[in-house]
Amino acid sequence: MASSCPPRNVRLVCRVFDIASCTVSFMAVWTFFTNHAHVLFCLSADPHVRLRDVATRVGVTERAAQRIVADLVEAGNVERTRDGRRNHYRVSRDLPLRHPIEQSHQIGEIIALLEDPREPASSQ
Repeated sequence: MASSCPPRNVRLVCRVFDIASCTVSFMAVWTFFTNHAHVLFCLSADPHVRLRDVATRVGVTERAAQRIVADLVEAGNVERTRDGRRNHYRVSRDLPLRHPIEQSHQIGEIIALLEDPREPASSQ
């Protein structure tokens, strides 16, 4: 018997974006950017953001957000420094994108395209 509940990832999309009527088609679940890119965008927009808030915005668990940040730090895409009890993140915007198709472009190019022009640029 088929369940009437949408799959977990559809429920997350509905919860994260406060969709009142969750009638999202299954085709609408995929996005152009990976969770790694979404986390990178969050860190770029707010260098002092808590990982709990990143996880909520991206729609992943806090543990998954921690793993993604660890991946980004290990790859050199993000620099993490302690600031009291909090972390400060600096995105390395001048590094090339990782996939061979995009290697001629820098991380900062994608971030610049997606930054909200109404928000002041974060100082990095």
